[in-house]
Amino acid sequence: MSLNVAREVIRLTASTRQRRFISIAVLTLMFVAVFMSQGNEANSITVLRPTLGEAQGDKQLKPVAADSVPSVKSETVEAGSDGVKRTAKIVTCPRCRLNSLPMVKKFVYDHAKHFEPALKVDFILGRDPVLFLYEDDKEVSKIDLADYDWKKIIKKLDTFGIKPTTETSEIREALDGK
Repeated sequence: MSLNVAREVIRLTASTRQRRFISIAVLTLMFVAVFMSQGNEANSITVLRPTLGEAQGDKQLKPVAADSVPSVKSETVEAGSDGVKRTAKIVTCPRCRLNSLPMVKKFVYDHAKHFEPALKVDFILGRDPVLFLYEDDKEVSKIDLADYDWKKIIKKLDTFGIKPTTETSEIREALDGK
């Protein structure tokens, strides 16, 4: 449905308050669907960041481009002994798709933090869980995680050359193959 069709729907149904509400809801859903289907990244989203006013000393919200917001982790990934920088990224839906795969969800929420900064997790609504492996920032493999459990994901990262920065008993168990 295009924007012109949506405008026509509003024009024709604007006679009652209830129809206006329905029209606005339809437009909102269309906007969300278009936004998600275009695959907009975080750099196209405006973030409101609190700032202190110079004269008054009061807090104000100032729009800032999302790519200028500093990331939580500022660590960089070093190249391995063979001179190749290996990184990985998991792209997954934070809700339904991930909830239907409890073993993948366990890795994402419990173990992924132990592989930072070499492993990054991106949550995108509606996406199936996929592991992307990179060598020197070039994608070398794309793995659908639907058939994996958390132990297999840990083994896959280890065999690729991404080692955990902190090792828990569960990670050690997965690496030992018990």
